[in-house]
Amino acid sequence: MKNDPKTSFADNEGRVLLLPPTRRDAEAIQRLLNDSAISCLVCSTIAGLCDQVNRGAGAILIAEETLTADPDPFIQCIARQPVWSDLPTIILSRSGVELPKLTAVLPHLGNVNVIERPVRITTLLSLVRSSLRGRQRQYEVRSHLLEQRRIEQQLRSSEERLRLAVQTGKLGIWELDLPSGQMTCSS
Repeated sequence: MKNDPKTSFADNEGRVLLLPPTRRDAEAIQRLLNDSAISCLVCSTIAGLCDQVNRGAGAILIAEETLTADPDPFIQCIARQPVWSDLPTIILSRSGVELPKLTAVLPHLGNVNVIERPVRITTLLSLVRSSLRGRQRQYEVRSHLLEQRRIEQQLRSSEERLRLAVQTGKLGIWELDLPSGQMTCSS
């Protein structure tokens, strides 16, 4: 994903955080994503992954067995996300048996997709790209909210300066109600 100054989709914000089941899987998935021009960072623990989430992430790709071994830190990490954030999480599930532990964790994760291993390359890439597009939109919303907050602060500051000038200069503010044609003064 390219860094677009309008959306503030910075390098860390566009990367996939990867916590795969094995080192070999990590190398294979990292190579696949990098060859597809998708930035990714391999994490070795859930704690390390959560630390990286706080630095910005586009999506998370995590193995079912890693997640279900101790899901609480990851659930807490997701719960601490800002209100605008719905971080996409892709869980690589083992084929065959549906783990009850995974079923119990899913409602706490929000924006989650579970895909069964082995997964087709095109399926994985399509899901990752779709997750990153959705996440980019979230970052655009965040930028809009920050800009709106900045404008509101400027407006409050401007109103305070006007109030102080009117008060100090012992002036009044004239207002005209256009529908009624009535004029009032605050002095």
